[in-house]
Amino acid sequence: MIVAWFTGHRSKSIRSIRWSDLDLEAVPVLWRGENDKTNFMHPTPLHPAAIRGAQTERTRSGGIGDAWVFPSARHRTNPLTEHAILNKWKRIAAKASIPPKERYVGAASGAPSPTRRGTPRSAI
Repeated sequence: MIVAWFTGHRSKSIRSIRWSDLDLEAVPVLWRGENDKTNFMHPTPLHPAAIRGAQTERTRSGGIGDAWVFPSARHRTNPLTEHAILNKWKRIAAKASIPPKERYVGAASGAPSPTRRGTPRSAI
């Protein structure tokens, strides 16, 4: 959540970070083009809270090289799934007492989307 908040990157990009993409001394994270909406490889500086979290996790997990920063609990050779991230977010939001109507935005919340087929014209 910290990485999403401070970088503005999407969950697919965040789930696809490997330890080799992080430089905890120079502070950037390298976003691989194939995992990013822009299809463009680029670095982004990390917030100190994200750096502390990454350092703690690297020590705990022993993560190095091309291992996932956010591995799947079932298959550590795969990144977390979108479903797993959504479940984690729901638990965090509930613990933070965020009302259900404010937890989600966009199409995932069930809000009408002008690009979604079947959206009533009155909702556009």
